[in-house]
Amino acid sequence: MLSRRGTDLLSCFPEIGLSLEGLPNCVLDGELVSLDEMGRPVFERLSRRFRLKREIAIADASQKEPAVLFAFDLLALRGRDVRRWPLLKRKDALKSLVKGSERIRYVEHIGEEGAKLFAMAESLGLEGIVAKRIDSLYYRGRESGWVKIKTAAGRALDEERSKWNE
Repeated sequence: MLSRRGTDLLSCFPEIGLSLEGLPNCVLDGELVSLDEMGRPVFERLSRRFRLKREIAIADASQKEPAVLFAFDLLALRGRDVRRWPLLKRKDALKSLVKGSERIRYVEHIGEEGAKLFAMAESLGLEGIVAKRIDSLYYRGRESGWVKIKTAAGRALDEERSKWNE
């Protein structure tokens, strides 16, 4: 389980590793999230988990504040590169792979209801949504097939994060 920058995250999030063990040889793309009691993502919880080093503290956090991997794309399946499959075909395969997993949750394709989803994200104070063309192939990094649409809360969080990096 690697971050976007290639950092191994498995030791910090053993509860995700247990869920990954039940899957066939595959590569998923997703977002690692720590949720509050209302099911909303809490960046600070996730940030704290990254800083834990002692096994006992990691085990304790994995029980008290377990993380979830929101899986939204499939890159490889049983050793086969599927990045050239259209998005909806990859998502169909992904959905059947992670069905029933407690810690890996499939991210549904919303289709034409994107505006309603954005309004809901805005009202809940979430960071935003991601939109992706249904016929898009998978390309690593930021490419023209998808776009992140930030809510007011997401824009404010970006401003706060940029202050941390100054």
